[in-house]
Amino acid sequence: MSRVRLVGVGPGHPGLATLQAVEAIKEADVIRNCDGCGTGLLHLAMPNADIAPLESVDEVIRLARNGRKVTVLFPGNPYAFSNGSEIADRLERAGIDFEAVPGLIVELAAPVMSGIPLTIEGLSASIGFGLVTGGETVVLRLASGWLESGITALLQNGRAPETPAALVLNPGQPGQHRVSAPLGELARKAATYGVKGDALLVLGPGVEMSDRLDTLSKRPLHGRRILITRARHQVDPFRRELVDLGAAVVEIPTLEIRRLPADARVSNAIKNLDRTALVIFASANAV
Repeated sequence: MSRVRLVGVGPGHPGLATLQAVEAIKEADVIRNCDGCGTGLLHLAMPNADIAPLESVDEVIRLARNGRKVTVLFPGNPYAFSNGSEIADRLERAGIDFEAVPGLIVELAAPVMSGIPLTIEGLSASIGFGLVTGGETVVLRLASGWLESGITALLQNGRAPETPAALVLNPGQPGQHRVSAPLGELARKAATYGVKGDALLVLGPGVEMSDRLDTLSKRPLHGRRILITRARHQVDPFRRELVDLGAAVVEIPTLEIRRLPADARVSNAIKNLDRTALVIFASANAV
């Protein structure tokens, strides 16, 4: 196995990570998160894994030279819209064995999650990213606060105000939400939703099909944010069920399970079990 893995975790939804990404997280001694990765897959890490934000490539090189198995996590793909290639170049120059694990970028995943086909036979056969004029379908990533500027730029580049358009909020996340309107009216309609954070702007004929094909918004917990405080190794089944129901899950483990030595009270209770009518365990962790 490579000493360092540069892993794309996909658009953010835990279910959209590849099997190879999951394997890299499970096997790592050290995990370093790049900005935008989220925590949706960290419950898969070993209980004693060293998990922290990525601060420097020098640290990754030092850890690898000390024999640690390091996984660096990137949103989407390590070699697309990130600094993964720069880190790979540093590792290669330092003589560190590494591999890159590709992931699905949010520009391709989020529209599909909201029921927007990117290509349609006979209607749309090309996809453009950014302020392009040739693509029949256009996907534009907008940083926080740039919605109106992005729409203005598209209109100035020749897009008609009546062009079918959709804004995808929290793209790629379980809490993703879609707002659809003609391009010239989209900013006004989106303002009623209180747009915060990055978003995707999608133009093209597929937008007109999204009301019928958007299964994400029809899930019973869609739009709800739920906090899980269980121990990290116990989160997965409950988290997966909530995500399947459409919830956005936040994991903040507040419990640590440790084996404690039996004190005098416990020892005495065990000795007197034959005179005990009922034993109650407060949780599965107590058994």
